[in-house]
Amino acid sequence: MKHIVLDLPPELHDALEHLAGRNEVVIANIVRDALRNDLRQRAALLTGRAQQTPPQVSA
Repeated sequence: MKHIVLDLPPELHDALEHLAGRNEVVIANIVRDALRNDLRQRAALLTGRAQQTPPQVSA
């Protein structure tokens, strides 16, 4: 498995360490879950827009 390095601001990195007790596995799980939730929300928005918008016909 490859590792992704995020360039987080120091404040956000400190908050994650505080939240997860400096446990790298827990921090990775928090970031992974946040990314997954964000991607799901974006996909739902795009799916909703695709279903609401009629296809455009060019002349």
